[in-house]
Amino acid sequence: MGYYSSKLNDKHVIKTSTFGSTWDAQGLMGFRSGSVWYRIPFPKLDVKSAGLLVGGADSIVRVWCNDKYIGMGQGFARPFTFDLTGLLNENGKNMLVIQVQRKGNSEVGTGGIVYPCFIFTGPQLEKRAPDGELEYRLLPGGAIEKIKK
Repeated sequence: MGYYSSKLNDKHVIKTSTFGSTWDAQGLMGFRSGSVWYRIPFPKLDVKSAGLLVGGADSIVRVWCNDKYIGMGQGFARPFTFDLTGLLNENGKNMLVIQVQRKGNSEVGTGGIVYPCFIFTGPQLEKRAPDGELEYRLLPGGAIEKIKK
């Protein structure tokens, strides 16, 4: 549906908080599976390389910058980095779009972005996006278990 597009008119969309409040607390209580889209305009950056840190989300993250798909990461509350180098507009505004997809019923009632995210500058990252393979899973009570392949 083009939610990643910088041309999308999002003037009348529902505004939600990110890590400061859960989906349940924002009236999305019955929304146990599906996606929420975060659209973040940001100004021109006078740097050659930049990246995005997603501190943690529930649980599949897909990222676009200026209409270009960067990649995905998955895993509950895991941090991910994405390389934005070469995708930033040199003469104006930029649009960062983050889709967070939650599958199944979350017993902690979170959903969406659960930890802070930010754009950073510095040396270029080695990879454009994280590997898509999930290596760990979160068990009830907060225990982490390595997934056997």
